[in-house]
Amino acid sequence: MSFKPYQVFPIDAALKIVGNVKTVLDGSVKESCMEEHVLDCLAFALGAGSFADCSCIGETIVLNQIGYISRVNDQADLITNHDTTGLKSPFLVGIEKGEHPAKILQINYQEGIILNELFERMGESLHGYAFVGYLLFETLSCSYLKQPPIFNEPINENVEKYWATTENHPNCYAYVFGVVIKEKGKDLFPKEVLQRAFYVNPLEKNQGGILSHTHAALVKTPPSFTSLKKDLYFYKNLEPSLVTGVRHIFTHSIVKEGLLALFDVTEIR
Repeated sequence: MSFKPYQVFPIDAALKIVGNVKTVLDGSVKESCMEEHVLDCLAFALGAGSFADCSCIGETIVLNQIGYISRVNDQADLITNHDTTGLKSPFLVGIEKGEHPAKILQINYQEGIILNELFERMGESLHGYAFVGYLLFETLSCSYLKQPPIFNEPINENVEKYWATTENHPNCYAYVFGVVIKEKGKDLFPKEVLQRAFYVNPLEKNQGGILSHTHAALVKTPPSFTSLKKDLYFYKNLEPSLVTGVRHIFTHSIVKEGLLALFDVTEIR
């Protein structure tokens, strides 16, 4: 079992929230709710977005200012698109351009560790943090929106209509972005601010404890890098054509190894 932190920049970072996850959960997204030009300021993020109108909203992740979206089209096919411009969103939470990670974490748990437990260990001394990088999952448990949240009905009260049946991908590599607020962080940040970014998915097995929200970009092939010293900014190097889909990750997923950049979040904007 291995968990190696490499100190990089011992500085704080701010989390940026665009819109409100409650708009998505309530199913009340309208064109007027869609924030534009979000890729101009966000380097890494997760949420719901569209490259067209609000009827095309899907699971979204932003990695190094490139937006990736998976959605179900009119032919009932799950499709994934990416672009550097044109992303509109009723809700995103992420890290703005110019922020630096506090440390790089090299993870090796060949016997497997539940993602929720990994969240506890990664930021033991922190109130909250964001992370980006890649993980190898022994089992990646995840889902995605099947319908756009535009029909004025709560999506989590209509699970079968809006959420795809839980997928369990064995031995799966993914690039991830996530945000975590520890128990002590719940007192640092206002509750009404946290409610703009966090919720409990009805398919999630871990229903309490820390607050977390994580999305993944599934990839065709395992990521590669020569050495940690040479590839310190590995988390910025993802070939877009390798991404096969975007998913909302459940914290009962099991992680084996990975490399993550961790941002020490002390402010939410």
